[in-house]
Amino acid sequence: KKSILMVSLAALIPLFIISASYFVANRFFIPQKAVDVKSLPLISLPEDIKQINNYIDKHVRIKGTIYDTHRHAKSNTVFLNFVGFKCMIFKNSLRNFIRQPEKYYKFKKVEVWGKIKTYKGEPEIILNYQNQIKIIE
Repeated sequence: KKSILMVSLAALIPLFIISASYFVANRFFIPQKAVDVKSLPLISLPEDIKQINNYIDKHVRIKGTIYDTHRHAKSNTVFLNFVGFKCMIFKNSLRNFIRQPEKYYKFKKVEVWGKIKTYKGEPEIILNYQNQIKIIE
C-alpha cells in the first residue's frame, strides 16, 4: 500500500507544478498582448483634451495630474480623475496595485497607458495592472 501511495503522489506532482505555474503566471505577470508603450501616442492633459476623441479604441499614453480620486462604496471601483478624463480600477484588479491607489495617486503627475474607451460618452482607460501607471514628478 505504501508503494501505491508513493506512485499516486508522484503522479500528482506534475499536476501540482502545472497548477502552481498557472497561478503564478496569472497572478504576478501581465497576461496581455505585448505593447510597446514608448511608441504609443502621448496625450498631455489638459492641453490636448480635444484630441482624445481621435483615439477611441486605440492604445495611448496620457500624461497629466490626477486632481480628484474616490472609491465607490458599493462597487469598490477606484476612480482617478484628470481634467476631462478618468481612469478606473475595478475591484477585481485592485490586488495588482499599490494599497489604496485613490490616496497614493491623488494630486500626483502621472503617465498612464491603455486603450481609451467611452462610457456614457466620456473617455476613460480601465487600468488592470500597476505597470499601466507611473508617477513622473
